[in-house]
Amino acid sequence: MNLIDPIVRFYLSHNRLCWVGLIFIFMAVFFRLDRLKVQLLPNLTPLKYFVTTPFPNHSAEDVDLTLSLPMSNRISSVNSVKGLKTNSVHGKSTIEIELQLGAPILEFKEELYQLLSEIRDELPNGVGVPKVMVGSEFRNPFFEFTVNPNLIRNKSQISASIDQLRYKIERISGVIEVIQIGDLKPSLLVSFNESKLNLLPLKVRDLEYQITAGLQTGSLGKLLEVNQDVEIKFDSEIKSLAELQKFPIHLGDGKWIPIEDIADVSLATLPSDQIIGTNGEGTVYFGVLVDPTKDPLKISNQILHILKENQSSLHPKVFYDSSRELKSQINQFVFFLIISLFSALVFSYLSYKEWLPVICLFVSVIFSLVYFFHFLVFFSLSINLLSLSGISVGIGMLFDANNLIYYSIQSSWKDQKDKLVAVSHGIRHVIISLFSSGFTTMVVIFPLLFYVHEWQDFFYDIGLSIVLLVFSSLLTSVTVVPLFVFTFAAKVSNKSASESPTLFIWNGNTKWKMSKKGSFIFFLLFGIYIFHSIGWDSKKFQIFPKPNSIGKMVQFTPKVRLGMNEERFFIQEIRNKFKKLDHNLDVLILPILSDGGSIPHQYAIPFLIKWFSDGNSNIELDLSESIDPTRWNLQWMDLPSELFLSLPFVPYDSVVVSHDDLENLIHWEKEFQSLSERMAEGRFAFLPSPITLKTWKSIPFLNSELSPDLDDLKLRVSLTNVPNYIGMVGIQNPMPLYFEFKNMNRLQSNQTSNLLPNFKSASKESIFPDTLFQMEEKQSYSEFRRESGRFYLEWIGDWDIKSQLTQLHQNGFHYVIRSEKKEMISFFLILMILLVCSFLFIYLTLVGIFESFFRPAVYLMMSILYSFVVISFLFLFVSQIHFGHYMGLVVLIGLSLDSISLFGERWEETKKLHNISDRINHIFNWMKKPVILNAGSTFFGLLPVVMISFPGSEFVRAIAVTICIGILVSAYFVFKIYPIVFSKYLNARV
Repeated sequence: MNLIDPIVRFYLSHNRLCWVGLIFIFMAVFFRLDRLKVQLLPNLTPLKYFVTTPFPNHSAEDVDLTLSLPMSNRISSVNSVKGLKTNSVHGKSTIEIELQLGAPILEFKEELYQLLSEIRDELPNGVGVPKVMVGSEFRNPFFEFTVNPNLIRNKSQISASIDQLRYKIERISGVIEVIQIGDLKPSLLVSFNESKLNLLPLKVRDLEYQITAGLQTGSLGKLLEVNQDVEIKFDSEIKSLAELQKFPIHLGDGKWIPIEDIADVSLATLPSDQIIGTNGEGTVYFGVLVDPTKDPLKISNQILHILKENQSSLHPKVFYDSSRELKSQINQFVFFLIISLFSALVFSYLSYKEWLPVICLFVSVIFSLVYFFHFLVFFSLSINLLSLSGISVGIGMLFDANNLIYYSIQSSWKDQKDKLVAVSHGIRHVIISLFSSGFTTMVVIFPLLFYVHEWQDFFYDIGLSIVLLVFSSLLTSVTVVPLFVFTFAAKVSNKSASESPTLFIWNGNTKWKMSKKGSFIFFLLFGIYIFHSIGWDSKKFQIFPKPNSIGKMVQFTPKVRLGMNEERFFIQEIRNKFKKLDHNLDVLILPILSDGGSIPHQYAIPFLIKWFSDGNSNIELDLSESIDPTRWNLQWMDLPSELFLSLPFVPYDSVVVSHDDLENLIHWEKEFQSLSERMAEGRFAFLPSPITLKTWKSIPFLNSELSPDLDDLKLRVSLTNVPNYIGMVGIQNPMPLYFEFKNMNRLQSNQTSNLLPNFKSASKESIFPDTLFQMEEKQSYSEFRRESGRFYLEWIGDWDIKSQLTQLHQNGFHYVIRSEKKEMISFFLILMILLVCSFLFIYLTLVGIFESFFRPAVYLMMSILYSFVVISFLFLFVSQIHFGHYMGLVVLIGLSLDSISLFGERWEETKKLHNISDRINHIFNWMKKPVILNAGSTFFGLLPVVMISFPGSEFVRAIAVTICIGILVSAYFVFKIYPIVFSKYLNARV
């Protein structure tokens, strides 16, 4: 290591210059803080895309056949598409696209958008614009809050204050959309009386055209006069409720009739506003959607600042802030950092009995963090929920290299009078072991970072954070520690360097006390235990610990047509029950807008109740028992955290059964349900509900005067249930105007009937359609799902009737079994293969360092034995093993090679001693202190992470637990196993 001497001389001769450089590096942190990326989650490559397309006023069956199926057939031709699923419901089509691993995202998106643009002309009339969503169909708002402006005395300021609040939030950089429900603005609703309208020569289109014409306003141009320009403008005939009531409907031949004579004109409140009002009179809800690549902390603070400004007027109430997850993780990181540093420094002081080494280690750790910050910026690595996990664990490892360098310099200085020689000799003593350890840790993690698999992006930030921290610690140990010694250290005291209690004493007569037969029996029994754990306790393994949910949500869907008044009364009863079960629970009630909540009518719509806490565990049972199942359908769901939504996939046991005919599939489902109670435990992910489709077909007729206006019939039928939007009434405070038909209860009858509403012929004569149309009735379903063009049902849970599955193929069925256990085995098998590749890379690296094939092989075998023992203890003491323990094991491999290399270097230096016991005692006299220091500082640095549990810290604790177990095992290996192995296999070769 001739390179060490000139570097050390440079430190000594340009000591102040080096410190100035370090100070500049430290100060650069403050100038580069704005370049540090902060995100809620890293930029994960999406594996799924969703294409949603509206198709209003069409049944699920029509959507499936005319929209979902043709679109999916075209999308399947796009490159990189692995699989397709379609979901067709009334008025909406959703296509789920699964991509192949390593797919070029930019090329796929470009080809997908090009295809959607090309097929627009091929889709049926009335189809809306397709919308592409990335990652997950479920999209939780980043920030949710409500305001209650009812306390404002000047009611005219309410709308202006709310609009100003929304405007300020929309102007925040990174905000994509602000969802507002409950704008406190009424709507105008014109309800035409069908019986009166039938007596008049008017069609629905005539009414719509005349009202629309009455709303129009505009300019006819300018007239040039002598002194000035004059603009001629025509004004709207309808600017208020009173003018709308008196607005004349022209019947022809100079006759007219005011709207109020044939319709009820009133102010109406949207059903969505009425449901929001159950949270408090006048309540307005806001949901903020943001760009996931932007700084969530900054956006959250800006929103909170705006809400604080409006606290006195709008009384905002925050229900959910996604940045709380990241804030919680940052608080945990800061807490663990302080506690870990304090514990490690206290242990260092108790070991050194001096303050100078402790101060040196503290300064070194600070500069390690400074180096790490610059590496974060250089590699564009963000601070997020995942990278913080790796950083939290890596902090406890920052002492190892610095401790070892300082102690080696201190030991060399004891025998050398020249400080330059002592520092140079001390660094050369341990640089190979440090390089081997640091490079080994990096090499073990690199295959995980670059091998293409579903979890690559998810684990990338965690692994790269650990690699950068290890490299930062290595860099600090050869820069800051020597500089600190040159600047502040005086002659080392003999006590500090030599006196230390001997915790482990080598006995030259120590031999294996277990015979070969006994060893074989021991490992055989232990192997049986391991395989028993793997084979029978599949829940022992998880890919990633499932993050806790952030709350609960329950959806209420009316099964029959209910009035809005009844729904409000029902919601109030639910609120009272929640208060009775848990008076501290703060619930939020929201309408489901996709089901007609934004159109004024008096019918109940689906709604949901969610709360962002655990709540009373009996709420679900008590609430379900008190709801009438014939009137309301309940669906309970956990509110997933942002971390859970980012998981590439969550393995579970399921069976997907598909068939070309949905009726056969439903028939099989009914047969299976009768067997499921005794043969399987689980549930179907979805089941289509049967519905009745009534189809009216015209009867051929010859009288041209009775030619029916089918457009008038369609409009009358659709306006029965869904009011039609006409336009805005007024200029300063515009109100939306809708019109509908009422008193058409015939369509609500459960009895089979071929009666249609009266409508107009081409000559505007009333027609009784019984003789012109006949009705056909057939059974259909509320939902149609396909996978690769075939209808499918998915059973989630245990399946114990495999004998029946083999018979399904004979009847045209196909099935796919997805096993959680197999997914786990496949995942951990990939990890083991990557680990083997890592060991191969490590071996080749060590061959290059030591210029030997045998010595690295022995080192590697000891490291593998060490890893096996650590894994064994994990099986014994850990209830669930997942990727966090694997990351801890990866770190331990590097630490084990550090101690092995350190022992090997001392073994080589003492080869002149012929007595093995003297040789090993000489090694222990030098190694005991750095080994205890490294083990103790790392162990006590990670102990707070193990002992103190926070929500969301399961992954970090798993890494810390593994490392702590490995440190204890490593101490035993250093003082018991390594001497035996080196004495037996390397005594003659080194």
